[in-house]
Amino acid sequence: MNKNLSCLMLALSLVLQVYAQVGSPHTTSSLPDPLITLGGRKITDSGQWESLRREEILDLFRDHVYGRVPGFEPEVSFDGVFTDRRALDGKAVMKEVEIRVSNGKDTLKMNMLLFLPADAGGAVPVFLGLNFYGNQTVHPDTQISITPAWTDNEEAFGIRENRAPEASRGVRVSRWPVELILERGYGLATICYGEIDPDYHDGFRNGI
Repeated sequence: MNKNLSCLMLALSLVLQVYAQVGSPHTTSSLPDPLITLGGRKITDSGQWESLRREEILDLFRDHVYGRVPGFEPEVSFDGVFTDRRALDGKAVMKEVEIRVSNGKDTLKMNMLLFLPADAGGAVPVFLGLNFYGNQTVHPDTQISITPAWTDNEEAFGIRENRAPEASRGVRVSRWPVELILERGYGLATICYGEIDPDYHDGFRNGI
C-alpha cells in the first residue's frame, strides 16, 4: 500500500473519531475499520481500495454527514443587487448578488454577500462560508439586505419569532474578520444557510 493511501487512512480514522466525539446521533463505542468492506472483506492494496472500499466510505459521509449532490443539473442565474466600490473606507468592493437555482418546477433564491480587495488587479482567491443568522450579521453596513429566511431565535441578537431584525446588523463581526481577509489579498463570500433550506423539520419542502 503506497504512502499516500496510508496517510489517507490515518486521516480518515481521525475524522471518524472526531465525528463520533462531537455528539453524532449515530455515535457508537467502536468505529468501523476503514480497511474492511461492509461485506467483511479486508482491503490489502490500493486497487481494492479504489474499486471496493472508497465508494462505501463516501456513501457513509453522504448518508450521515454531508448529504447527496442533486441528481440533476439545476438552472442557475444571477442578478446584482448592489455594488459598492468604496466600501469599508475604500478597502473593499462589496457586492450583493441574488442567486436563483431552479429544478424546472421550483426556484430557490439566496443572496450572496461578496467582499473583494479594492486594489486587486484581477481575480483573487475567495473564502466561501455559510452564516447562521443572515448576511447582515457579518458586517453592520446598512446596504446589506436583512435575510428574509427563518432563523433560530437568539435573544442576544434581538431575533424573535424566527425573523432577523435591523438590530442584528453586525452582531457576528467577531466571526468574520473581513478586513483581515482583504488585507491579505483574499475575498470573502457568504450566504445565510437558512436561505438554502430552513433549519427546521418540515420534510424538506423548502429546498429543491
